[in-house]
Amino acid sequence: MSDGQKNKTTEGAEEKLLSAAFELFAKNGFSGTSTREICKKAGVNISLIPYYFGGKEGLYHASIKMLAKFALSQMNPVLKKIDNIKSNTKEENILLLHELIEYFGKFALNPNMPKTAFLLVIREQFEETSGFEILYETAMKHIYGAFKKLVAAILNKDESEPEVTYRTTAIAGQIMAFRMARLATLRSLGRDEYTEEDIQAIKNIIIKNVDAILKSAGETV
Repeated sequence: MSDGQKNKTTEGAEEKLLSAAFELFAKNGFSGTSTREICKKAGVNISLIPYYFGGKEGLYHASIKMLAKFALSQMNPVLKKIDNIKSNTKEENILLLHELIEYFGKFALNPNMPKTAFLLVIREQFEETSGFEILYETAMKHIYGAFKKLVAAILNKDESEPEVTYRTTAIAGQIMAFRMARLATLRSLGRDEYTEEDIQAIKNIIIKNVDAILKSAGETV
């Protein structure tokens, strides 16, 4: 095969492999997905997996990095504001926490987000494969860390205190609950998908709940 023929055959192959792998890994897990299945779905030759990614595990890691990069691109506008909050007042940090909830809620509940994206995240929470460290270090740590930094500052506590972690998980978990219980919630609402009004109402309720959580810790919100 000439170089010209090879380039035509492999054109877009890397992106096709990533897209197919992302969907199949999320649905079936790392061990439940074969390279043959991925290549069949992508419509490319199996030899291109080691060529582009070094093997199945490399392709899995690349899929996770792709998700992490997308998540951070959606969250970066508010995350940058939280980089340095040392001079902020408590009221300013509370407003920043509200804004962070707005951004995270919009990202997590966006009906245009591929459902497989959160399947992959949930799988890593339960199975913790070699991809978890990549997912955590490249995305989760930054998003969760932003919540944690604000909670610690608002409560005037050190980020290392267990209570800060517990309250952070309680806050961020409320948003994820609406993604994980999506079908049950939509069935109860009589809808096929969350509307913009639903998403805004959910975020408003979570913000009120968060204020209540902070009040329970002795803070005036």
